[in-house]
Parts: sequence; C-alpha cells; structure tokens
Amino acid sequence: MAEIESEESRLRSVYAEIARLKREIDIKQRNLKRGASHFSRSATYNAKSEKARSTTTPTPSILTAPTSFLAGLKCPQTTEHEYIIDHQRRTLMTPRAMKRLQDQLKRRREEHTLKQAQIRAQWEQEEWKEFQRRNDLEADACDRIMIGSDVFGVKLDGSKLLPIRGQKHKEGETVAWNGWNFLVCKSGLLRRTFGDQPRDYCKYFTRSGMCDRGTGCLFIHDLSHMALCRQYLAGRCMGGNCVLSHEATEFNTPICRYHFQDRCVNTNCRFSHKLPPMAHDKNVSIRTCRPFAVGGWCVRGSLCPFSHLYNCPDYEETGQCPRGTSCSLTHNVTRRVQRMIAEPTEVDNVIIPFDIPDEEEKTVISSYTVDPKVLFVRSGQVKFSIDRPDDDLIIDLNSSEEEHEDSTFLDDTAME
Repeated sequence: MAEIESEESRLRSVYAEIARLKREIDIKQRNLKRGASHFSRSATYNAKSEKARSTTTPTPSILTAPTSFLAGLKCPQTTEHEYIIDHQRRTLMTPRAMKRLQDQLKRRREEHTLKQAQIRAQWEQEEWKEFQRRNDLEADACDRIMIGSDVFGVKLDGSKLLPIRGQKHKEGETVAWNGWNFLVCKSGLLRRTFGDQPRDYCKYFTRSGMCDRGTGCLFIHDLSHMALCRQYLAGRCMGGNCVLSHEATEFNTPICRYHFQDRCVNTNCRFSHKLPPMAHDKNVSIRTCRPFAVGGWCVRGSLCPFSHLYNCPDYEETGQCPRGTSCSLTHNVTRRVQRMIAEPTEVDNVIIPFDIPDEEEKTVISSYTVDPKVLFVRSGQVKFSIDRPDDDLIIDLNSSEEEHEDSTFLDDTAME
C-alpha cells in the first residue's frame, strides 16, 4: 500500500514538472513573437549624432532590425568604415550606399509623378476637345458669341453657354456677359446664376418635322414652330403628305437672293423681300443667321440683323464644313473664303501666305460683333451697335413689314 502511494506522489511531481515546462515554453514562444514584431522597423544612420536610430518605413525589405538591439549599437569613429548591421550582426550597407539608393528612389518617384501629371494633362486636353466637338454639334443652330478669345454657343435664351473653341475656365469661376453672370461648371459649361432655365424646342422636329423620341422627347414639338418646305418655295410641293410647314412667316422664310441684287422679276415670288438694314451698303458684310440656316427658324424674325439665307455658316466663318457632303446648305466661295482656303505659296523655301491686297475692308455684322442684347429681341424697335476700333456703328431695327432701304447710322467708315 505504501508503495502505491509513493508511486502516485512521484507521478504527480512528474506531471507538475511537465506543466511547468509547458508554461515556460509558452512564455518563450510569446516572447519570440513579441520580438519578431520589432523586425518591421528599419534602421537608418544619423550622420550628425553618429548613432543608429530606428524609424518606420513602408519598405522594410531594405533594412530590418529590432529597436532593442539598435539602442545599444555603437558605430565606428571613422566614416570610412561606417556601416549598418541587422539583429544578427550582418552588414546591410554603408550610409553612403544607403543615401545613393534613397536619392535614386526619390528621382524615380519624381519622374513617375511628372509622367503621370503629363499623361493626366494630355487626357484632360483630349477630353476637353471632345466636349467642345459635342457642343459644336449640339449648338449647330445656335448663335455664336465670343468672350475674350473663347467661342460659345448660346442656348436657351442665354441661360446656358456651351464652349466650342478656346481654353477651359476654372470650376466655380464667374464669367460676365451681356450684363449677366455665369458660373463655370465642372465640365466647363457656363450656366446663368439667376432665372429658371426655359424649355427649348426640339431642333429635330423643327428642322425636319420628325423626332425619333416621339412623345418621350423632353423638348417642345410645336406644329407652328417648323421650318418651311424648300420644295414649296420652289413651287414643286403641293402639300399632301409633306411634314414641313407650308405657311411662310417672317421666322422661317429665306430672303430672295435675286431681290438681294435688285434683280427679282417674279411677281409670285414666295421668298421674303424684307432685307436686313444696310444690305445694299458695299462697305458692310452681313453674315448668315445660324439659327435660320441650320435650324430653319429664327425667333427674331424681321428684327434679325443677319441674313436669312440657306448658306452654310460654318463654311462662311472658317472655310470648313463639319457636316461634310451631307450638308444641304450652300457653300458660297467669296473672296474672303477663297483667301482662307488657299494654300500659301513657297518661294526659295520661304512661305508667303496668300493675300488679296486690293480687297476692300468691310464692317462685319455677325453674332460676334453686335450688341448681345440684339440676339434676344422679339418685337418692337431696337437700336444696336457694331464693335469697331474707332467708333460704334448704330443701326435701327423695327418689326414693321415695310422694307427699309435706308438705315440710320453714325459712321460709314469700313473695316473688316
């Protein structure tokens, strides 16, 4: 019986020793893990104080050493044999090599940042050009105005300006035009800071009498606001299934080209014989009304100071047509357009631009030069001025049906 008790006491002591050893092993393992967590800190050398210090870095693969070890590290006295070691006393690199590597990494980061900035700027420039191209198509039947050197299309009675050519304004910047303030949106669009945005007419329904969106279109489909049938003007359309307007008004009827030259002899002429002011003045060049030519409708009617002709306003302005062969408008080649599209001559490797020295300078009447308030007149009588370097040219307009051969103006000096 005594032997059994002694055996049990011996086993209990053995089990107690095993438990003690397990606890010590667990403590050592925890200490090893706690020490390994210090390996995520890298050691750098401080040349001024000549001792190693530890700082956190996002690239621990370069130098790794526990803080507890580096605290008691003694560096050599001479700079020729200075070096950085890890926790196993292995040499990593000299401070000079470390500085050279850091400078190289810094240069790479700067080059990468510069390259990314250039790519971003190029992408933003291409995106801006594409945005302007879309605006050019959207505002093809809208008046064009110029603010500084930037060209905009006027939408919704001036409540919105679409950038077409020029540089992008900063977001949140305020731009003034026609006595109104416009706020620059993130996309570069200019919105008027006051007033509600009116509902616009559908340009497709107005131009062709049809719209693919049907009743789901967000714009106005008005049967009394439609372009005039060109075949009706020529006397070749008697109605029937024609979807265009056969009612000639001051808003949709073009000017008779022959009457423009005082050569119309047709007593049943369906074209308008109401000429804009100063139409017969040889010192004045009246540009085509873009809303009428492209959209087939001009809300200014007889008050419009521009020519209501089916001439391509883009070709007249720049010598190029964005619609290409699908454009149904007339592309008149005037001497001014001829000069724009002519190729320069080259003599002895010197490029001489084509010019017409004897061309008379003329005062241009267009949406770029008139008082902006004229673009929004609807009825009554109005006087508008033309931008000139010497003086302003003042012209009277009224909504009467009489043809005005004479117009009041202050200065008839010509300048184009």
